[in-house]
Amino acid sequence: MSSYLNQGGLWVNDRKYTPNDPDFVGSINVEGVEHKIVGWKSTSKNKQAPLINIKLCNPRPVPMPEAKVLKEIDDDIPF
Repeated sequence: MSSYLNQGGLWVNDRKYTPNDPDFVGSINVEGVEHKIVGWKSTSKNKQAPLINIKLCNPRPVPMPEAKVLKEIDDDIPF
């Protein structure tokens, strides 16, 4: 899981069991939402084609730290 906003990373998929499984797996945080990211090595002979084709999936909200809530002080101040 990426701990920085708008950043992520890919690693070699060590659980690739079929040729259709992604070559790379990882996660990316996009504006506070964590996404799983997968990628496949390009097999195109076109030199203009990307080296890795990627796909975002499974968005999950990233839990943000809860704001500290000030407790109301219920003091009776006599005047």
